[in-house]
Amino acid sequence: MEKIVVAIDGSEFANKGLEEAIKIAKKFNSKIYLIYVGEPIDFEEESCAEAYKNATENYARKILGEARQRIEKEGLEAEEIFCWGRAAEEIVYHASKIGAQLIVIGSRGKAVGRFKRMLIGSVSKEVAERAECSVLIVK
Repeated sequence: MEKIVVAIDGSEFANKGLEEAIKIAKKFNSKIYLIYVGEPIDFEEESCAEAYKNATENYARKILGEARQRIEKEGLEAEEIFCWGRAAEEIVYHASKIGAQLIVIGSRGKAVGRFKRMLIGSVSKEVAERAECSVLIVK
């Protein structure tokens, strides 16, 4: 197993997923690709849109950087991916693009509430259904 994609959003479940990915990567000397997907939101005010984009990207870079340091502390190689879009689509796309053998994702993310999950389903479920590689969903 050469390449593992780990979805990161700063949630407890994502952090648990990262720890599981590190355990697996250590056994196989795998490279870990960290992915944070910013969800686009339409704003009427351009200044609000710009502030949201900047805040989201700054938060993502912080979370990705912390995760990368954690991985490198274990002597493993990591790469960061930040993108905008629908989380499940982007995670599956990037995993396919890099030829990942495994995607690790938390069972729930930071911004997913009960109502939203009822309307659109969970990201982890959609990733598991659409991915070409194995998916580990961590609780």
